[in-house]
Amino acid sequence: MATLKNGGKKYSATVSTLLQKAKQATSSAPRMLTASEKASLGQHARETSVMMRAMVKQGKAQSKQTQEVQ
Repeated sequence: MATLKNGGKKYSATVSTLLQKAKQATSSAPRMLTASEKASLGQHARETSVMMRAMVKQGKAQSKQTQEVQ
């Protein structure tokens, strides 16, 4: 049992009661993405792809420079 004293008043609740209330606030049913969510995910994927390609290209250039120095 958890007890909270707030401003002279004492409140108590069992952990299971708190968990039951938290469960009611969540939904286990999947939902479809909205058009704006799909667009946002697509934009993020494109930006990530561009960044990763740049990093790979930079890594190859650094590797080539290291090999030339040796």
